[in-house]
Amino acid sequence: MLERAQERQAAGRSTEFDVEQARLTLARARLHALDLETDREFDRLELSRLTGVPPDRLSFPAQDPLAALPDLPEGDTVEAAQAADPELRASARSIKLLDEAARMATGAAAPVIQAEAQYARLSRMNEFDSYYSRFQINDWSVGVVVALPLWGGGRGPDLAARTAAGLARRQNERRTRADALAIKVQRAAWDAERARAATQLGREAVAAAEEGVRLARARAAEGRGDEDAVDSRAIALAEAREEMARTLVARFAARVERLALRGDLENDVLGPAQAAPGGEGLAGRAPSDTRLMR
Repeated sequence: MLERAQERQAAGRSTEFDVEQARLTLARARLHALDLETDREFDRLELSRLTGVPPDRLSFPAQDPLAALPDLPEGDTVEAAQAADPELRASARSIKLLDEAARMATGAAAPVIQAEAQYARLSRMNEFDSYYSRFQINDWSVGVVVALPLWGGGRGPDLAARTAAGLARRQNERRTRADALAIKVQRAAWDAERARAATQLGREAVAAAEEGVRLARARAAEGRGDEDAVDSRAIALAEAREEMARTLVARFAARVERLALRGDLENDVLGPAQAAPGGEGLAGRAPSDTRLMR
């Protein structure tokens, strides 16, 4: 298009502004292509770092990545995500222990029992046995003290209050986490639905752009159009296909996010957790491995 603009300017059929506009369009296209190539190389390096495979030896599956993911099972997604969330499971255990501690702290005053046993080995060197008729070499002593606290100085109520406050704080954190997880699940579902609609719209845009290229070429062949119109339609088709590729990536990411929230990603995609030599499964993997799985 730039070359044709320069030819028209030389023939006196266009201005310098038209040439500069075509040159600007070309510069933007080259910059966009450079950005895509740079992103591809950085993604390749990042994938190499996460997998340990050299960049020149990386291979990619020919099949559609979205087709390799399982469909979401039926059921309450929010409930499944909350059941699979490790923080909620840990908080449930903490709440149970804090609840037991709170009941113990608010109970009646319990006696304090202390027991002590002592053993001593005595010697006959100083003729102690001549002074004590019941002298024994092996000396044992056992004592038990049972004390009932009558004045605790406020320590009991203070302990009960601190335990109750810790229990309430943990319960509030659990509710906050559950609500945030429910919102995250709903947002992921909305993202998946939007990506699905965008994919359908992208297919229609590609079909329309392909038809536009066909019509532009037909008009150019009949002498009712020029090559610039054909190239413009071709550019629009390339942009539509690029947008379509982006929507497919967004749909794939949305499916991965929903599977991860339900806890189905590791079992359905990566397989069941295998115990490591040290006795650890997926939970013992390094952060980089977890980031790679997600």
